[in-house]
Amino acid sequence: PHTFEGRYVQFEDIKYAPQLYKEADPPPVWIGGNSRAAATRAVKYGDAWFPLHITRERLAGRKAYLLEQCQQFGREKPPLIAMGSSAEFVERADAPQSYGFQGSAGQIVEELSAYSEAGLDYLVLDFPRASLKGLCATMEMFADKVIPALTG
Repeated sequence: PHTFEGRYVQFEDIKYAPQLYKEADPPPVWIGGNSRAAATRAVKYGDAWFPLHITRERLAGRKAYLLEQCQQFGREKPPLIAMGSSAEFVERADAPQSYGFQGSAGQIVEELSAYSEAGLDYLVLDFPRASLKGLCATMEMFADKVIPALTG
């Protein structure tokens, strides 16, 4: 039992006994990294493989590699593929190209659809902006124009 007497908080004879996680299924484990070694670790130990800013061609190649590794290690189902990237709405054709998904809402929808066809299951996005107002506007545009086009 613990007792504490502070300026704002006091308690007497409190028993603190944190309980172990008792759910039937533990939380999923996502293994990060772009390398083949990271993909192999995902097959051996994880529920998902989580690369960052990977091209869809490389993603499709890694999907095939994940399937090969599943056969090698006796795993029935490959890990999910989740990717971290960024999204930026750019309307000008001469805008500087950076990594991530960039362009109009329609272009981003097309690119995300192509990634889905290449094997992407989940996407974790960053919306780079210099201000909170800009960030909120970008997120709202994504929610209004991109998500409905992808989910039907």
